Amino acid sequence: MASAPNGIAFKDLLCKFGIEDDPRWTAVVLFVRNLVRDLSVFTEQDKAAIQQDIFDHIARRDFSEQAYHEVLERLNHFVGDNIVTRESRTALEAEKRSTAALLDEMRETVEAMRKSDDRRESKLDQVRRDTEEVIEREPERERILAQVREQFETLIQELRNEASEWEARARRLEHTARFDPLLTQLHNRRALDAQIKELTKAYRQTGEPVALMMIDVDHFKRVNDSLGHQVGDEVLKELASIVSSQATLVNGFPARYGGEELVVVTQGLPASEAAIKAEAIRRIVEKTRFIPAVKDYDGGEISFTVSIGVANIQPGWMASDLLRAADRALYIAKDSGRNMVITSVAN
Repeated sequence: MASAPNGIAFKDLLCKFGIEDDPRWTAVVLFVRNLVRDLSVFTEQDKAAIQQDIFDHIARRDFSEQAYHEVLERLNHFVGDNIVTRESRTALEAEKRSTAALLDEMRETVEAMRKSDDRRESKLDQVRRDTEEVIEREPERERILAQVREQFETLIQELRNEASEWEARARRLEHTARFDPLLTQLHNRRALDAQIKELTKAYRQTGEPVALMMIDVDHFKRVNDSLGHQVGDEVLKELASIVSSQATLVNGFPARYGGEELVVVTQGLPASEAAIKAEAIRRIVEKTRFIPAVKDYDGGEISFTVSIGVANIQPGWMASDLLRAADRALYIAKDSGRNMVITSVAN
């Protein structure tokens, strides 16, 4: 396969391919060799794949109009498929799942309310009829009052029981609205965004530190490809359990950021302690062994590791700045070999 090391002079590279006098192909090489290398929306693996793919096409020395447009199509595909767009698609898919679950539960709630109203109306009619019968049947006032009081006590108890059921349903509805449909111990992206904005606002008012840990499963695609998505889901559930329990120890806010990326947001935790907590999570995950609760799975115990990026809020930062800093630290951790914690250094 053809390759174009960055050490080769640009002019020599054009001469190597025989396109030094063609401005269109010169622009393609310039973009792939220089600009792609410096764009932060691509991972190092993405950059290498783009360069290899395009230079393989150029090495065929077919500089026809058709070949030029084929290369442009390839570049268009690569530009449209980067870490930002992938994260956006993942977040959108998670949001759709969360919204669908919430809508389903709301439909059930509305239907239950309608049936409850019907039952209550029917019960009140029954009490009214029974009361009229008692009044007509019983000659003694004390006996009438006793029976009517008994009926109303029964009605009140039934209403209390129904109120308890509605409180439980309201709690379930709130959980569905705020928590991830798969990783039920973690808040969803909508709740995470609201929490970060609230803590960012509090930081500007009080100066109380805010830290964010972004946690990503190493080689998660390899797990899905080799063991299946159901096993991948079990890996995420195992990680969610660890992250949730550890977040509780520091009064943190655990959430699913998107895909296999989880987040813990803390308030009042100094920068050094946030990094220590992140390292504790990494070590616990590294030592974890479990058997996925998947039907017909017979692959034995599974282990996995995570990379973690930690960022601490800085003066003048918005919520998006905190997320971006943690994300950059995470990708440094992954590009540096994975299974490690990297803390963002504020610019």
